[in-house]
Amino acid sequence: MNVRHDFPIAAPEVLIRHGGVPYVRFLSHAARVAEAERYLEIGTNSGRSLAAVSCSAVAIDPQFRLSFQVADGKDLCLLYRMTSDAYFRRFDPRDALGGPIDLAFLDGMHRFEFLLRDFMHVEKVMRRNGVVFLHDCLPPTADMTARRFVGSNHPEFTGFWTGDVWKTADILRRFRPDLRMTFLDCPPTGLVMITDLDPESTVLTDRYSEIVSEAARIDDEEAALGAFIRSTEIMPSTPLLAEEELQLLIRP
Repeated sequence: MNVRHDFPIAAPEVLIRHGGVPYVRFLSHAARVAEAERYLEIGTNSGRSLAAVSCSAVAIDPQFRLSFQVADGKDLCLLYRMTSDAYFRRFDPRDALGGPIDLAFLDGMHRFEFLLRDFMHVEKVMRRNGVVFLHDCLPPTADMTARRFVGSNHPEFTGFWTGDVWKTADILRRFRPDLRMTFLDCPPTGLVMITDLDPESTVLTDRYSEIVSEAARIDDEEAALGAFIRSTEIMPSTPLLAEEELQLLIRP
């Protein structure tokens, strides 16, 4: 696959600033409102997000760097030190947790095709009225979207790196209009909430190679990112701290 690996921008423009509920706090709130009993997380790193959700959980990360008490409050907390692709080749989280997943948070490898595969795998093990969250899909600057680990040089976002996973959100919006996608202003890099899941859908599996090839051929990625941000309706997350407001989105 021929893709662009660098995104050199001397003085990055700020495309968007997120001023809502910090993403980990919102994730924890959503888990409570959804009354989640089974949680799946890809990309755990320090364990901050995993510690914020109190139900039984499966977490997948090839290099855990835990600095939080991730098992506190959980009946079961299983950590798999491997890539998500390797995990789904060998395991089914429904077997470990005793049923379909209620809530998932995807924050793994920051390249669009990896996040797309993660969503494809995870949707198949979710309950239909479950909730999937995608992280980093609303980057404030274009220079943090390089495919290799190059953090932003903007003074507000120094070192931030989202990779090009914004493309995954765009792909899902275009190829899976049956999904309900809510784009949230959760700092620092946005949060996408996906409901109306269809574990039986094969659209992404059937068209995966075509979709990835098309996304990899974008000539002007800065312009494409700007167009994506401008065309996206971003919902304020603070009003959703009211349980009844978030409940309408999770289970309309």
